[in-house]
Amino acid sequence: MSPSRTMLALGLGALFFGPAVAPLQASGSSKASGLVRSRDGDIEELRKLRRERRHKVAEAAALKKNADDESRRKAERLQEEVEAVGKSIDRVVPKIIQALLKDLKSGKPEAVAKATAQLAEVGTPAVSELEKLATSGKGDEQARIQAVLTLIKLVEAGDDGLWSQWASGAKASSEYEGKKKKNTDDWSAIQACGAPDTETAGSRPTAWRGKTASRRRRRNRGEEWLELTYQVPVRPVRVRVHETFNPGAVVKIEAQDPETNWQVLWEGKDPTTEAPAFLDVPFDPPAYATRLLRVTLDMEGVSGMSEIDAVQLIGEPTGEAVTVKEITRADLLWEYFGPPPPKHAISKEEAVKIAVQELLKMQEKTGRWSYEAYHQDPQEKGGLPYGFQVGGTSIVGEALLLTAPDDKEVMAAVHRGLAWTLKALEHKKMTPRLKEAYDVRIWGHCYALQFLCRLRGMNKMGEYAEAVKEWIPKLVDTIIKEESPKGGWNYASRRVPASFVTSPMAQALMLAKSQGEAVPDELMQRTLEFLEACRLKDGSFYYGGSTKRPNWDGGGLPGSAGRAVVSESTLGFMGGSSPERIQFALDNFYRNWRELEKRRAKSGTHTGTYGIAPYYFYYAHRFLAQLIELLPEEKRPAERQRLFHTIMATRDDDGTWCDRYHKVHHRSRNVDTAFVLLAFLAEKAPLPPRLGKRIDDFDPR
Repeated sequence: MSPSRTMLALGLGALFFGPAVAPLQASGSSKASGLVRSRDGDIEELRKLRRERRHKVAEAAALKKNADDESRRKAERLQEEVEAVGKSIDRVVPKIIQALLKDLKSGKPEAVAKATAQLAEVGTPAVSELEKLATSGKGDEQARIQAVLTLIKLVEAGDDGLWSQWASGAKASSEYEGKKKKNTDDWSAIQACGAPDTETAGSRPTAWRGKTASRRRRRNRGEEWLELTYQVPVRPVRVRVHETFNPGAVVKIEAQDPETNWQVLWEGKDPTTEAPAFLDVPFDPPAYATRLLRVTLDMEGVSGMSEIDAVQLIGEPTGEAVTVKEITRADLLWEYFGPPPPKHAISKEEAVKIAVQELLKMQEKTGRWSYEAYHQDPQEKGGLPYGFQVGGTSIVGEALLLTAPDDKEVMAAVHRGLAWTLKALEHKKMTPRLKEAYDVRIWGHCYALQFLCRLRGMNKMGEYAEAVKEWIPKLVDTIIKEESPKGGWNYASRRVPASFVTSPMAQALMLAKSQGEAVPDELMQRTLEFLEACRLKDGSFYYGGSTKRPNWDGGGLPGSAGRAVVSESTLGFMGGSSPERIQFALDNFYRNWRELEKRRAKSGTHTGTYGIAPYYFYYAHRFLAQLIELLPEEKRPAERQRLFHTIMATRDDDGTWCDRYHKVHHRSRNVDTAFVLLAFLAEKAPLPPRLGKRIDDFDPR
């Protein structure tokens, strides 16, 4: 099961079911108590009638397989009994529906939670009444009704009293790690989540597979297991395992009981001989409800490794109350490939406050925030290239400006940084770079332009207003001159532009253009076309070059996880993206977050399996925050919280962040912490203006 389709299989408004709320307690008059008991009695009667009908239907179906007259007559009698039970069900259902709708309309949390679950247990017979109220009721009533209808659809509740679910989580004894694996989630346990999507037999990355088979024996020794989590606890009556490669290895299916013990539901020989196909195992329901299954495979009986695409749990609902909340498509990816729990349990506001104080401490007496990364200039004292010094000071200055524009201490530090930046821009090594050379000065040009435009837009230039206004058009002209001959920018080469350099350049130019600066439309069009050409068919982005002029794809989707959010967010502001592409970039970031984390705080540049460099770690998170603000409004709060959790997982004990701990790179901490502040501020600070839109003043959203 492909993670990108997992949530689609559940619907874009998929539901997550949290811990059950305590059953509705009778209160008030004895009459109210009697109504509750009567309603619960009716529901219990409905359960018994439906269970009786299911048994009779199954028995009749078995008898019809026999050819003798006696079996046929028994089957006919059973069919008459099935119809009689059906009439009894039809009599009790309307009464139950009306009582539950009354509870649902009451708005009382416990009553609503229980009525939601029980109406979903009634299933399709309740749909017509619910659909009427979904359009005619009050606003809050309509929302509650819609939640029930979504729940009915999610658990595939029919008229037989059973709920059917595909797994929402999975883990396994092992996962394939061979040469065919191109992405983190290929053949991983997460692929067993959701409805089937592996339509043909064979080894497919959209199914779960254990470790590589032994080369000597062409088979794996011993057992493998797949543990699956479902959204709602049920009493299981049937499990369906979708086997897509080397079927026949399943030997046991277990469920976890309330005491967390594993209980065997079925054990035997898997009769599946062809793939893709379902191993379909029915059994009598146990007395307990479960949302955890474990499927055990014995690899001795098959050649190579078996693969499982999906596992369906079918069972009787318990009638217990449930609460529902909406989740995003990225939830599953974040859970499996995202960060560990944060080390520091503090609020975003407190984290920002501490980070600001630490940045103030890091400012040098000159006003500079020096930045060290991957490149050294032997001609400069300390080896710090001017481009990094100017860029680093500008990034920290912008972050502090947007964080606390009315704080006197903070603004004094910002203006000290501004004074140093204005002087540094006059240095000979900050003139336009027109020759083919490895030179990082364009980073300084980019972020200085962004910093100065922010100061002007917020009217926070102070005594430096004249110099700021004079330097902004100079920087625009410099960046225009530094453009590669066929569009785009790169610090390493004028001949081979890079997506991750071009994107922030484009954002700085858009900001300047929105304030009335002369940025040619044709230049922005070339920039847009270059970034679009950097995007490959699989959604990854070239590191250098483009599909028109290939240079290095930069490690495919895993290596592109950070670069893609930078490029896709910029394309979103330039009119070159779509909701689907934005969501994909977000999903891909969380799918491959651990690959980024492997390289964080390491020395070296582009090493490892996917060529990921450590010094773009927080840079990527800063642009991920922008990407979130391009999502539909209703999805943003949950994604903002997820990003906060993700960033806090790598926060150091002093309240700062750093992606380089090497002895010559200790001064990247200031810029990394500033990038984090900018990520935290994305929901409040001004976003890059849409291409063509003029913004003269600071306009916080």
